[in-house]
Amino acid sequence: MTRSDLMDRAIILNLPVIPEEARRSEARFWEDFGEASPRILGAILDIVSGGLQRLPDVDLPRKPRMADFAIWVTACEPSLGLEDGAFMEAYRLNRDEVHQMALASSPVGQAVQELVAQRG
Repeated sequence: MTRSDLMDRAIILNLPVIPEEARRSEARFWEDFGEASPRILGAILDIVSGGLQRLPDVDLPRKPRMADFAIWVTACEPSLGLEDGAFMEAYRLNRDEVHQMALASSPVGQAVQELVAQRG
């Protein structure tokens, strides 16, 4: 992705590499997932329930693109074990990182950054 408008609507995840000794076959993964799926579904339903309860009270003073998504996740913060405002701060940092990636991938952006660095 290099288009800033698309990147502004994306959430970038930087996932750790799974160490070789912790890797498993796909069959084993699905077996483990099958065992965990009732707990996963229960957790998802708890989060949705908490978000639905809190949703009418959430009003973000500044709404980003994908405002409904941001409002929804903000409503779910307590159910996710997050402090109030934690999602919007993480989302802001993620968007800042995405914009830096867009600048770094643009020849014009790179030239402007170099010019500013040289001349202030």
